[in-house]
Amino acid sequence: MLRPYAAPEAASYPAGYKDAQNYWVSLYSGYNVIGFNTNMIAKTEAPKNWGDLLNPRWKGKMVMDNEEYFWHAGMLHYWGEKKGKQYMEALNRQGLQFRSGGHGLLSDLMSAGEFPIVVVVYPDNIEQMKAKGQPVDWVKTTDPILVNLAPVGIAAKAPHLNAAKLFMNYSISKEGQEILQKAWRASARSDVAPLLPDMDPRKLKLVPLDPEIPTNPQHIDDFRRAFGLN
Repeated sequence: MLRPYAAPEAASYPAGYKDAQNYWVSLYSGYNVIGFNTNMIAKTEAPKNWGDLLNPRWKGKMVMDNEEYFWHAGMLHYWGEKKGKQYMEALNRQGLQFRSGGHGLLSDLMSAGEFPIVVVVYPDNIEQMKAKGQPVDWVKTTDPILVNLAPVGIAAKAPHLNAAKLFMNYSISKEGQEILQKAWRASARSDVAPLLPDMDPRKLKLVPLDPEIPTNPQHIDDFRRAFGLN
């Protein structure tokens, strides 16, 4: 369905954020981090890493989106099947609550005090909420921080091929990425400043997710089985 195109601007992207065969480049990045309510949890007592979520003090106090397939599959891939599954089994024993509606809704509910921790949120959303005075923050020290990609490519039968190439190359250029940043989209380009200092890729343990994960329905089954979701 896609046509390979070696976009000149792709040279400014690190490995993992572009296809080695030139089929796509990630238009923006979504960091998977832990979110918490600062009125309910002091920053000094907040979890520092994924393993801290297994502390008995957080039992029954955490929520997760009921379609967190990418994060689940990515963690198993990063840690390996054995360690990953053991962790997910232990996390499931923590009495997680599950809600639908996406990270934004869960962050809003967390801010309102419905629960102190959301297992996966996007930090750009949390930072916008903080700027409005809402009592939320995100954990910057987890290893890893998985990154959702937004691949952009050219259709194999694009009716206006040269226009498509120009548009793609501009979209991933420094100027194009700075335009996207105004809409709070994080860029993977090495020469584009981070949205905020705390989101500087050089300070975080970022691991880009395999873009093939969404194409495998087995990951959905594995996630739902791990957490007993019907």
